[in-house]
Amino acid sequence: MRDQASADLLIVRDRMEQGQTLDEAAADFLTDDYFEAWYQNTLSTLSTLVDHETLTGE
Repeated sequence: MRDQASADLLIVRDRMEQGQTLDEAAADFLTDDYFEAWYQNTLSTLSTLVDHETLTGE
């Protein structure tokens, strides 16, 4: 999750260096579709961690 946030930040910074405003540079990351993809990925990751913990007791 942190890796994706770092990658997204680099994209936003690059776009701003190319002259876009913050709103323009970040627009792709502020959509409902982007949030839904992030949410589903987070849910999947957390489910995997819980399943592992349940199975191994760790």
